Amino acid sequence: NPYLIEKQDEIATRYNDISVLENYHVATTFELMKNERFNIFESFTPAEAKRVRKQMIGAILATDMALHFSKIGIFKGKIQNEDIDFTNFEDKKFICEQIFHICDVSNVAKPFYLAEKWANLLFYEFFHQGDNEKKLNHNVS
Repeated sequence: NPYLIEKQDEIATRYNDISVLENYHVATTFELMKNERFNIFESFTPAEAKRVRKQMIGAILATDMALHFSKIGIFKGKIQNEDIDFTNFEDKKFICEQIFHICDVSNVAKPFYLAEKWANLLFYEFFHQGDNEKKLNHNVS
């Protein structure tokens, strides 16, 4: 996200420099679901579709690493204080978002050959991004 924001990429502009890739992923998901083959909402009531859409948006936005420490702090506090009401939609939504985020960063828990493969892909991506930032005379993020 910082890279796209710094280079003033059209995606960053479109999403106002806020959770740029995550917002892009949300929008792309719902754009794909306009195709009847992928429309999981077709059998839902309007209320169900609205609730599931809200949950999906929250879960995808929760993968923004910029939110990691603040959200993990809230999550730890809720767990330690046993302050979770599983009958409350907002609490269930928050827990689901945190589970989605944990899954997003869980590569280190995979078998080593898979974790190593993903780590190498990330290294490649980050170094490539750094090279591009240098070419554009931007700070390396």
